[in-house]
Amino acid sequence: MGTVIITGGTRGIGRSCVLKLSDLGYDVVFTWSSLKVEAMNLQKEIRSKGGNCIAVELHLESDRIDEKFLEIDDLISSPIIGLVNNAAIDGGRSDFSLQKRNDWIHIFQVNVFGLMEVSREAFKRMAVSSGGDGGAIVNLTSQVATFGSNKLLAYAASKGALNSITISLSKEIGHEQIRVNAVSPGLIDMNYNNESLEFHKSRVGQIPLGRLGTPSDVSDLVAWLISDQSKFINGAIIPVHGGR
Repeated sequence: MGTVIITGGTRGIGRSCVLKLSDLGYDVVFTWSSLKVEAMNLQKEIRSKGGNCIAVELHLESDRIDEKFLEIDDLISSPIIGLVNNAAIDGGRSDFSLQKRNDWIHIFQVNVFGLMEVSREAFKRMAVSSGGDGGAIVNLTSQVATFGSNKLLAYAASKGALNSITISLSKEIGHEQIRVNAVSPGLIDMNYNNESLEFHKSRVGQIPLGRLGTPSDVSDLVAWLISDQSKFINGAIIPVHGGR
């Protein structure tokens, strides 16, 4: 079926995407930046089930992405046909008046600049004009890009940039048979941040479906966008928010 690269695959939505795409038969390369034990355990779990999975350390804000992809080229045995840009940081909640230039730079280095470098390297390998098979890029954005979020200004701005990138890039590289779409989660129960979970639970009443989303609610859609079942979907930003 080919190889799908997933950035930030050790927990939450990223981990769910790794498991889902592996279960569907894709070869999976996922990246990690700090959670080495979790990454190795996930790689072991998938391999124990017969899946082909490789965990790669990647720091989007500092690594040479082109060199990292050369390493990946040597590790994989099937062509790259998909990229899931999941890795991101929010910088923590803070007042706008307290945020410094470097706070914004760090968030954009990971969420925008690093993402674009990864997308560029994946594009080089998927483009039909370069001998690739085409494929799909799925960006994980957020509902904060549309509706905002209190004290997460830089993060919301970075996700707004990602929405624009998704639409523009889909038009620029569609002729290479590469589709670019985004999934925009709302309130998702990640099960690893108690403070965030309590904040989300306090807003369940705003969700018509009456519950928080789960990582699998998001990864099911990501997997569909990677697959040929969505072969005429391009430039879409699809919300996963329960109608909120």
